[in-house]
Amino acid sequence: MPLILYLLRHGEAAPAESGGDRMRPLTSKGEHRVRSLALALAQRGWRLDRAFASPLLRARETARIVTTGAGIEVEIEELPELEPEDEPASVTDALTDLGATSGHVLLVGHMPQMARLARLLAGIDHGFAPAEMLGIECAEPGSDATGRLLWRLDGG
Repeated sequence: MPLILYLLRHGEAAPAESGGDRMRPLTSKGEHRVRSLALALAQRGWRLDRAFASPLLRARETARIVTTGAGIEVEIEELPELEPEDEPASVTDALTDLGATSGHVLLVGHMPQMARLARLLAGIDHGFAPAEMLGIECAEPGSDATGRLLWRLDGG
């Protein structure tokens, strides 16, 4: 079975306050857009085997809302390599180390990381809006730009 990666940028987040950037929650607009995305995914019959999110609050919230809203029961695993400035190759290496090399896998992260992953995986130059998702089929996990774009959805 091929690896299908769903790259999702977190929903719109509130400005940083006392908790700093790591603790920025989603805004009500951000939550609404992620719920809209979840509904569209549920209507498509979306399924997942695993879900990973950056340790930052807004990514974890987005992962929980989109999976729950789509009717999917899956553990949200924290993946530090999904932080905004990490190298995209570190994400693919971590997925390999965790045995996530086939099936349907959600990655919830940030810019510029999501754009850099799309470029690495499928040679796509794409800027992600908040709550925007790309589905990419990776025929050869770990091989640069061998994937193909399946679809793009957003919560708008």
